[in-house]
Amino acid sequence: RKSKQKDSDPNDSSSSSTSPSPNVIELSDSSDEKSTRISTKHLPGWISSTKWKIFIATYEKWVGQQPKPFSIETYDSIKAMQDIYDLMYGAAYPREIDTDDPIFIVAEQWAAEYRHGFTSISYIMLEAYFRLAQDGRDYKIMDNRTYFARAMLKNGQFLYEHNTGTLDDPVLSGAARSVWVARAFAHHLSRTAWALDVPGWVNEAPPLGALILAMTA
Repeated sequence: RKSKQKDSDPNDSSSSSTSPSPNVIELSDSSDEKSTRISTKHLPGWISSTKWKIFIATYEKWVGQQPKPFSIETYDSIKAMQDIYDLMYGAAYPREIDTDDPIFIVAEQWAAEYRHGFTSISYIMLEAYFRLAQDGRDYKIMDNRTYFARAMLKNGQFLYEHNTGTLDDPVLSGAARSVWVARAFAHHLSRTAWALDVPGWVNEAPPLGALILAMTA
């Protein structure tokens, strides 16, 4: 399977080729076993790096509003991308997005990074806690780290703002309002700050998917 050829606009000096995503998808061609590396440099030439940030922020905001952010149907993803593309470029550069389109492939890469980012932030927070905590445990000892993490997971303590009990006998309040959830959720706000309002969408829909990602990270 081969990707589409790069589209270019000879009259547009702005190009996204200077802003490659750190990740790429390899599409294998079974006939000659060659691989085509798909990244932002394969996007249409009229999509500048700044405009791509706007496009992907809007798409990731949409992902964060879906009730099942881990398993979004391909049809729905393409429809969302098409709506964004038509808003930004449809009049000047009509295009029908499909699964072979570099726009779709690269957008899905970035969406995967968006989802993974919740886990990365949670890991960083946990490592910081182990370095700075003053709860009487020596977290240089791996068994203490394991004990803490298991106890927190067992009762869902990571999700709660307050624990007036102990680690082993918690008294919890403030569901989904903990600093762990809030900081992970901030990842969503940062990634979607440039998002557009798309006609026909419920643009102010609650970010249910993002909250799910933050709570499960």
